[in-house]
Amino acid sequence: MATLESEPSVGLQLCATVGRFMQDIFRYKLDARNHYDLPIPALLDRELVEDCYLAVDTVFEAAKGRNEYSTSWTLAEYTAGAKKPNDGTGDGEFPKATLNRCQERPTLTDTPCHVSDSDGRVLAWYFPGAISSRRQAQVEKAIVDLAHAMEKPLPMGQDGKTSWRTNSFFFRNPEECAVRPGRTDAPKPPNHEPGPSQTLAVDKDNEQFIRSLQEYNALVGGMLAVIHPDLYDVALATWKTIHHCPAGSTRPDRVQELLGIWASPFTAISLIVNRETPIHKDRLGGQNYLDAVATFGNYVNGRFEIPALGMRFRYNPGCVIFLNSYNFAHGASRVEGERYCIASFFRPDMVKNGSLYHQGAESLPAIQDYRRFYVEEYRGRESTGKM
Repeated sequence: MATLESEPSVGLQLCATVGRFMQDIFRYKLDARNHYDLPIPALLDRELVEDCYLAVDTVFEAAKGRNEYSTSWTLAEYTAGAKKPNDGTGDGEFPKATLNRCQERPTLTDTPCHVSDSDGRVLAWYFPGAISSRRQAQVEKAIVDLAHAMEKPLPMGQDGKTSWRTNSFFFRNPEECAVRPGRTDAPKPPNHEPGPSQTLAVDKDNEQFIRSLQEYNALVGGMLAVIHPDLYDVALATWKTIHHCPAGSTRPDRVQELLGIWASPFTAISLIVNRETPIHKDRLGGQNYLDAVATFGNYVNGRFEIPALGMRFRYNPGCVIFLNSYNFAHGASRVEGERYCIASFFRPDMVKNGSLYHQGAESLPAIQDYRRFYVEEYRGRESTGKM
């Protein structure tokens, strides 16, 4: 077997470089230093560096106190007391979040922001325009190329027994679409051992799609590195460990090959083409993790809702939303035009099996956690030169 030392993963190396660079940019902005003075990593080209600046600028704006919505309850109180009807999407009678600076409830939010509970734990982040137009075009081309290259269209069911995730009722009429509607993702193997998804195990078109998304995946991973450093570090370390020694995986040779191009801390992604998403919770993910959804295409009137928080976001192309999707029901409305969404998420058994796993990955960061990381730990990095 190859080792990390002899054959490092190009994808994971890119992910690690982008994540650290974006953390450094964020730290410089916190200190009111000129982040353009930061050394540019040799691995990153000019366009990717510019995309890192844009993404961190958006995250920084969202992190400001004036852009904080907060609840009057804690996440623990919510998970303990939320009413859950038969469909599993109920959110109880908890008061909705309000904007701290004026105590108003939002109607339609279109500026970067975050939503915290009363303990300061961030439940959701909203990053409109975090993906540049140039990067959007690159991702959209990869999606179109995948759709045209596949021998079979993306999965879409027809009968009433089909899960809503692939039920044709929620998809746009294929005759009105340039890219046929459907959904594909990366399910974990039945035995829960690390391994490639069914689509990636044998499909070279899907492999090329992942290769085309390397820089995009690294950017979204970099956003996670800024807003949830512990989860990012643990997840990335897990991937590096598996790449170094994939013997415990299903199809270990294929796992190592695919991890050579995988540039994300997330353990799975889904591609959703021309579908509305009804209000739902994602119960296969981590109870206290942050998942990400990003949207692309040519459409108008996109909306993304998190009812329990009282939040409705403008969901235009280039937008990225991070949220605790296990606990909070969410959904995306039907739009006028073509919309492609990429969801990035975690499978807890993958994260918890990592060699560097610790409990910090199991809780949503609060203000004191950010202070610890960006003040105390970063001072240690700078003093030792390990930036």
